Amino acid sequence: MENKGKREDQMNDPVLLPAPQSYQATGVKVPFQRLDKPEIIIDSVAVGHPQGYRLTVAPEGVKIVAADEAGAFYAQKTLKQLKTCYAGQSEVEGAEIFDYPVVLERGIMLETLSGAVIQFDKLKEFVEMMADLKLNVLALYIEHTFAFRDHEEVWRDASPYTHEQILELDAFCRERFIELVPYLETFGHMHQWLKHDRYRPMAEVPEGWNHGFSVAPQPFTLCPSDPRSIEFLDGLYREIHEVFSSKKMLVGCDETDDLGKGRSKELCDRIGVGNVYVDFVNLIDERVRALGCETQIFGDVVVKHPQALQRLHREVVIAHWGYEADFPFDEHCQLFKELGFSFYLLPSTSAYHSFIGRTARGMGNIQNAVTNAVKHGARGVVNTQWNYRYNLTTIFDIPFFAYGAALCWQPEANFEEAKLTRGLDTHIFKDASGRFAAFLLELGRAFEPVAYKSNHYNPVYLTFYQCEQGKEHESFQSLDPAKLEAVLMRVRELEAELDSIHPTASRTAVWERGVRFGIKIFLCAGEALLALARDARAQKFHQLAPEVKADFRRRYLDLRREYEALWHVDNRPGGIALTLEWFDKMLGELE
Repeated sequence: MENKGKREDQMNDPVLLPAPQSYQATGVKVPFQRLDKPEIIIDSVAVGHPQGYRLTVAPEGVKIVAADEAGAFYAQKTLKQLKTCYAGQSEVEGAEIFDYPVVLERGIMLETLSGAVIQFDKLKEFVEMMADLKLNVLALYIEHTFAFRDHEEVWRDASPYTHEQILELDAFCRERFIELVPYLETFGHMHQWLKHDRYRPMAEVPEGWNHGFSVAPQPFTLCPSDPRSIEFLDGLYREIHEVFSSKKMLVGCDETDDLGKGRSKELCDRIGVGNVYVDFVNLIDERVRALGCETQIFGDVVVKHPQALQRLHREVVIAHWGYEADFPFDEHCQLFKELGFSFYLLPSTSAYHSFIGRTARGMGNIQNAVTNAVKHGARGVVNTQWNYRYNLTTIFDIPFFAYGAALCWQPEANFEEAKLTRGLDTHIFKDASGRFAAFLLELGRAFEPVAYKSNHYNPVYLTFYQCEQGKEHESFQSLDPAKLEAVLMRVRELEAELDSIHPTASRTAVWERGVRFGIKIFLCAGEALLALARDARAQKFHQLAPEVKADFRRRYLDLRREYEALWHVDNRPGGIALTLEWFDKMLGELE
């Protein structure tokens, strides 16, 4: 795609995020006050692209010609950014801007799997940021964090969103041209329900399964051969449908790893795990479509069973996640297209399981997803964010939310990292020094010199998750202690640099606390890992010398207390115990 806005003097253009398809300075000076009260015309023919617009800044005023109401809204967001760029000046540069998104559905998925239920006012602030980034889909994961009628034991301690709050949020989103889509896991990932005695009999493995999302084994997947399962889900779907105006329902159905290992084993042995899975998803689809909604499922299971995939109702939409820079989106998109399925692609910010972010992986993964979404005609791209097992704040996610939004709008105009960091510092972080965004990305690169096997977390995270394995863990096998020590030194250097960076956005204090906490826990965990690597007598953390264990135990206890304090800044009180379990697991190893 041609970058129509590229000119020799483009670095002098106002900083816009996302950068537009075309920006042409007219060379005419325009009084600043002319940016107020734009003339708005809706003309789809004149613009030619859904959600697109033409914005003219001229001495007589601002004129917006938009393809539709959404386009007019996005044009006004661009105008808002122009005002920020020229704040304090009496004149602005006249310009003609033409822009439209190449990906029509652009979103973010927020999860509450970890129990982190964002305070309602903070959630609205997040929606405002999404609107500023010209995103239009918010998939809200509400597993056990919605106050379902007649299911109080599931959400009693979770500080859930109420029916009234979801209705209010739904309207708030619609006003900003954002579709609020319910995301409710309803096959695998049902442990927050199935761990309770009332629901346990519907589990595939009622005695529990070591699924990795809790410290102790728990039932995880619904049994598809149990007729109670679909009737139970039908009630949940109906209640969700009452409060979400969206005609889409993301029902998850991913990572059903224990399917066929329990009560449905005989059926799976007879017709195949893939067929059992698809047949149950087809039952789900019938219930969801009966409500007038579209069923969306994750694609990780069906791509492993391409023959069974042919049995899946073609009305089902596949939301396909993959979190590596080299994830085979290209191959999988081709499969979905050949079989006639509509699909979305879901990359990740890659901040989870890292403490300080993972820049190369996150940016590469998003580039991969957007490239293949455009190539294969995906309906949209939804960037995922995961909080489980520590990622407390969204500060390490924000650069990747913005990068995903920008690439979905215009890939070529927004590919450069410098444009991303300038845009973030100008409009989101409000850092006049222009250093905070680049600092975050540099911090996320700190661990890159250390090679490791795991796709999902760096070895430093081992001291927080699966810590009981010690040197037996696969990520430890190729660990070079000298390289790890160099990484820790680099992170300390970056920590010192943070003292001279001062963004001024309203949430600056919270963001800075989040960054400092991430650095602090990364250094503590990294130093514990280094101590284990250099102790030839110790294979596990509990075998370290008593004085070494005592020092790390003290530091982890301090971090645990700090984490609790940070949690309550943005999140509701319920659910914190789910994350503190992981601190307590490491503390147990250090006794």
